[in-house]
Amino acid sequence: MIPTPKKSPFPWRALLYGACILYLISDLFLFKGPLYQRKLAREKAAITGHPDAAKEDWVAEVNTEPVTRATLEKALDVFLARRGKSRSDVPEKNLTLMRWTVLERLIEDTLVRQYAGAFGFFPSLSAVAEQKRAFEEQFATSGDMTDRAQLQGLTPADIEKQLLEQARQRWWLEQRVGVVPAVSEAEAKSWFDSLPADAPGKFFPEAVRVRHLFLSTVEQDTPERAALIGDLHRRLVEGEDFTALAAKYSEDARTRLIGGDLGWCSQERMPRDFADHVFGLAPGTMTPPFRTKLGWHVVLMMERRDQKPATFADLKQEVMITLNNQRRAQVVQLQIRKLWNHANIVIHRETLLRPTREAAASDVP
Repeated sequence: MIPTPKKSPFPWRALLYGACILYLISDLFLFKGPLYQRKLAREKAAITGHPDAAKEDWVAEVNTEPVTRATLEKALDVFLARRGKSRSDVPEKNLTLMRWTVLERLIEDTLVRQYAGAFGFFPSLSAVAEQKRAFEEQFATSGDMTDRAQLQGLTPADIEKQLLEQARQRWWLEQRVGVVPAVSEAEAKSWFDSLPADAPGKFFPEAVRVRHLFLSTVEQDTPERAALIGDLHRRLVEGEDFTALAAKYSEDARTRLIGGDLGWCSQERMPRDFADHVFGLAPGTMTPPFRTKLGWHVVLMMERRDQKPATFADLKQEVMITLNNQRRAQVVQLQIRKLWNHANIVIHRETLLRPTREAAASDVP
């Protein structure tokens, strides 16, 4: 018996796929139909951002997450405060340039936070402790740190939350960067030798070691506070022990139990309105009560050290640490730029460049 040949099945699947492909090509390239319009809208959104951004007062969008003008202005105040300045100290033109710098940092922080969160990364307790220590070392005293936080409207819980988030971001980046080749001693010495003779890194700056007794005026600025600092100064002049009075009355939590001892400080490490009263003192002498923007002080000069030249041997450890940190920071910045290049970032210039007075008015509910 001769087998009957089977009929070939009709190629329905290939025909269906072909029709779909033909529709996509026609919609996207020939007739510019609904798919093309949706594609165009997405591309436009990636360039111009959310259509209501100006109304919502957004200065930027980072992967569709907004950065508001209010957030930027608060970050600008923190940026200035960490440099011992306020808005009144800076011309408006310079404030505009600073906003660009601060906005770039906000965008970078947001990117790193987004990626670190997406990977579920959480820093170790030691990483958080190191972040806290680095934060505290920015301030001459714990009273300075506390008062600056209060001026910025930050509670201790806010600071802890910020430090935790900063630690997570920093250590996620550290893991991404991995091992960075260390700077050799020969490289460090070559760098040091290349510095001009009058460069800050070529000498030990003038420094002083002082004790201080501090009363904050951030939360309590009353005549009674002024009277109290005057009475404490009188008691010190009459011979009462500085260490005992500091332990009982000083509101600098970091130094009150060690006699108010601030350790060795150069002028660069002190707020200007504090240093101006201190650096003219001779060892063993004491200031009358004086006031800074943080509160009242009485300062006792213990020792002073004149500026003197430094050799590479003197500063070898500091130079090696500095250069290694700089090298790692460069690699970290390259990693951040990679995140930036792969992100959808929109800057709303019209909101960013709006005058401060108008921006402040828009933040009032």
